[in-house]
Amino acid sequence: MKNQELVKIAKNYMKIWNAKNSISFRKYSSEKLTVYYSHFEKKLNRENFFESLKITHKMFPDLKMKTKSIDIADKKVIINWSYTATFTTGKMFGVKAKHQKININGITFLEISDDKVVKETGIVDNLTLAFQLGAIKAE
Repeated sequence: MKNQELVKIAKNYMKIWNAKNSISFRKYSSEKLTVYYSHFEKKLNRENFFESLKITHKMFPDLKMKTKSIDIADKKVIINWSYTATFTTGKMFGVKAKHQKININGITFLEISDDKVVKETGIVDNLTLAFQLGAIKAE
């Protein structure tokens, strides 16, 4: 698969993070998808991850992801991204939602096979998220 094809699939797949855009998920994810982020307790399969996304979108209904850069290395797509959102419902890091505005950075690695994402691994800047939500106070 050519690099430009990998980038196109990756861009379309990452739209799943945007609130109210789950259409991309089934179209661009493999049934064998596994997902792991540094804050997950364990790897998630496709359906568990989809449920996790629904919860995220409920807590952050205006979540908007922006791709900062995309690189390819060893047939893996590396996406540097940021997202903005408003925390409107639920509890995170022991803090209740009070319409806190957040702006978070992260990096995602995608493995693609047969035009579908088969593996998603990433890191989210949860320290910044905890500060922005008010779970950690600056002294």
